Amino acid sequence: MYSSRYAINELVDMYNELHGASTFDQQALGNLLDRAAREKHNFGTGRALPPRTLPMNSQLASSVVGDIGRTLLDLDVELRRTISFISDGSTRPLRDRNAVEFLSARQTSSTDIFLLLSRVFYEVLTSRPLDFLVTFSWFWEHRLNQTRSRPAQDTKSHINVLNVIGENARASLNSGQPVVITISIATGGSTDIVFDAGRPD
Repeated sequence: MYSSRYAINELVDMYNELHGASTFDQQALGNLLDRAAREKHNFGTGRALPPRTLPMNSQLASSVVGDIGRTLLDLDVELRRTISFISDGSTRPLRDRNAVEFLSARQTSSTDIFLLLSRVFYEVLTSRPLDFLVTFSWFWEHRLNQTRSRPAQDTKSHINVLNVIGENARASLNSGQPVVITISIATGGSTDIVFDAGRPD
């Protein structure tokens, strides 16, 4: 089930060390994701989101078309790889390329792009959102197909990333506010992945 090619054993070991991971109410966190998608915002579409789908916010520091294009391709592949691994232990990306769709975009201090995650993501993200985000962060940082905008990170340093995600998830649960998964990518490729209560107007 585990692939040394993606250092999955290291991911599992680190996740098991994540302080208090077993005490998280993942279902409650999933409900906060669903509330953000249903309650107040249309994420630039002018309409309600389709049932059993969730938005994801990508904040890109670069406005260069090539950087945006490569990053969106990376996101598509790693999101589909994550859902495949969570579902059946495979590191092969989900074959359904329609599982991640472009939703909307706007230019602020960053290039904000919203993606629509399909029903296959909805089931996992509303029941195991922390598992999903931890796994996605691992594939995102350690994938083999590297680009200038996202260099590889040392697997040993990833425990700090997991701890930040865990602290962020706990803070989100304590606030009880609807949240959206947000991935913020700096021009040098460094990335923050969080449950974010800051939603668009």
